[in-house]
Amino acid sequence: VEPGSGVEEKGEIYGDGGGVIVRDVTPTAADGTTATFRQTFRDLGDGRFETTLMRKTGDGWAPTFPGSERLTMVRRST
Repeated sequence: VEPGSGVEEKGEIYGDGGGVIVRDVTPTAADGTTATFRQTFRDLGDGRFETTLMRKTGDGWAPTFPGSERLTMVRRST
């Protein structure tokens, strides 16, 4: 959410019991419209994490953007 955009965000973070961390968020725009988004995080065990970025639709969950249903993050040394 961008500062000054008038959007407020509410949500929760929880474990699904299968080793996945889930972040469910519902932003509310300045005009009162809402949407529901889900981000998941799964440890691949080798310094990589898989994450998804999905939005709720009338038919279930759909990628927020092409390819966002499966993104890999790599932990880098500092």
